[in-house]
Amino acid sequence: EETRRVYNQVLEWLGKKERKSIIIGATNRPGDLDRAFRVGRIDYWIPFLYPNREAREAILRIHLRGIEISDETVKIVTERTEGYSGAEIEELVNRAKRRAFTGTNGCLVAEDIVKAHEAFRIDSESRMREREGYFKMAEEFTNDLEFLRELRNER
Repeated sequence: EETRRVYNQVLEWLGKKERKSIIIGATNRPGDLDRAFRVGRIDYWIPFLYPNREAREAILRIHLRGIEISDETVKIVTERTEGYSGAEIEELVNRAKRRAFTGTNGCLVAEDIVKAHEAFRIDSESRMREREGYFKMAEEFTNDLEFLRELRNER
């Protein structure tokens, strides 16, 4: 009931001609959105997908800041984390740090990251199916052809 009230309030705001504000919304459950939120009421539908290779590498580097790890190791882990969310990449690095802390080296090394990755399981197959579903939703809801072309090239 509360969700319905929020939807109705947003739809009312969107329908006002004298509206002088921009409404930005986000959801992690796009399949549950009311069909009243359609092109005409909403200008852009932008899906946020799992990070691409460049984004995964940047996320890894952020969480490994101050730690000496070779570029080769970062690239290997980047390739192995396709389908991981930013939070999961952070968790992977945290697990590697914990492993290093309890290990004999006393500092994080490439092996810690690789071993943490081997022990950190996500269901890649269901992630890829989920990702394809999000691509289809983007194609259904987004009316920006340039954005869709860029999205398709990222596949």
